[in-house]
Amino acid sequence: MVQGNSGVVIEAFGRGDSHPTIPEKVEKLISNKIPVVITSRCDKGAVKPIYGNGGGKSLERVGTWFARDLSGEKARLLLGVMLAR
Repeated sequence: MVQGNSGVVIEAFGRGDSHPTIPEKVEKLISNKIPVVITSRCDKGAVKPIYGNGGGKSLERVGTWFARDLSGEKARLLLGVMLAR
């Protein structure tokens, strides 16, 4: 569990895929009012909720935000600005 943080950015694979155990962990964060943003480790392309079983669809179901084509660094900055409001 993430303690002392007001938000989390996850750099996922490809279109926003993760290991099948990640959505459950993310759901716990979101239930504790900690927003979670998904970005991609890839240089190009946008994250989208396409695949299940740990993929973007599973993450979307638990309430994550998708950063589209923003890098992890840019998503982190944007999340910080949004949380500061």
